[in-house]
Amino acid sequence: EGSFIVTIEKQTKQVNQGGVYIIPSNVPHSIIASTSKARVMAMLTCGKQRTRSETTLNFTMPGDVIAP
Repeated sequence: EGSFIVTIEKQTKQVNQGGVYIIPSNVPHSIIASTSKARVMAMLTCGKQRTRSETTLNFTMPGDVIAP
């Protein structure tokens, strides 16, 4: 449902309902909802175990300002 603007390293693309994207480990990325209603299903696999404090998720809604 909905769509997202996905940036992986320096490549940006629109991902619509049913779309798939793969983010390699240790690669800078962002996922921004581009519609007022959007859902994403994330499947994560880690090569090594990480503690919860080492992983941060930040969610941005359409219209939010992203500071550098």
